[in-house]
Amino acid sequence: ILCGKVEDYMQAILLPDRLWAWSPGVYHDEQGHVWVAVLRKDPETGVLWARVRAEQVPLGDSWTRSQFPLSPLPHLWQWCPRGLYRAAGGIGEDEWWLESHQVVSGVPEILLRQLYRGGHSKVNT
Repeated sequence: ILCGKVEDYMQAILLPDRLWAWSPGVYHDEQGHVWVAVLRKDPETGVLWARVRAEQVPLGDSWTRSQFPLSPLPHLWQWCPRGLYRAAGGIGEDEWWLESHQVVSGVPEILLRQLYRGGHSKVNT
């Protein structure tokens, strides 16, 4: 049961340790929050960015790994203490640098930048 405004609840969400894919672009964390990821590729550098927002959306049925389309979005993001998320599943098992974790218009948001394993930004995907 939520007491107070929805905005207060949304702002209190902490950075998740893990984000599991529920369906394409939709994740859930260890606290049961739902996160929606939108992927963007920088047209000049080719670097992939993921804007991941904690949204109050219905989940629907979960997908199995075999149902997911081929995508740069991973099946799992795992927080690492070096300031990044390690990705598993999807096209590759890459690392995503945490650029920011902030509240935008009352909604927690994570901005991630995809890295090579060596720590450099991807140029071609």
